Amino acid sequence: MLKRQAWENIVQLKVENYLPPDDVMVSIINQLLTKLTALPKSKDHYGLTHTDFHQSNFYLHNGEIQLFDFDDASYTYFINDIGTTLYFALFYPFKEFENKTEYQRLFFHHFIKGYLKENTIEEEDIVYLQNSIKLRHALLYVYFQILISEFL
Repeated sequence: MLKRQAWENIVQLKVENYLPPDDVMVSIINQLLTKLTALPKSKDHYGLTHTDFHQSNFYLHNGEIQLFDFDDASYTYFINDIGTTLYFALFYPFKEFENKTEYQRLFFHHFIKGYLKENTIEEEDIVYLQNSIKLRHALLYVYFQILISEFL
């Protein structure tokens, strides 16, 4: 059986393999990873996650979310997985909304309400949420570099 890797190690390998060492994004990503990995790796903070939960990786069936595309599943901090989900939902919504701020507020409210039915988030973890969202944004730069390198 395939053992999933730690997400942080996968990110570090991608940064090392696809960005030149003097690229400013290397230091930005490393700083954000350092902040994220300061969290304890306890069962309440860290575990196997989807790590790519966005609008193209699920569908609704009878009111239930059916998640798929687990190829990026790895071990990471739960707050990081939340940050990834929020990043895609809030900044790249499935459709345009007249009042984007209201959409973001409503989405976040309902997302957190649903999340807290099954899980907990400690107040100190919220500090890491913003860094997790920033990290996802920075990683898109790496992913674009990977795509560019495949076409050259």
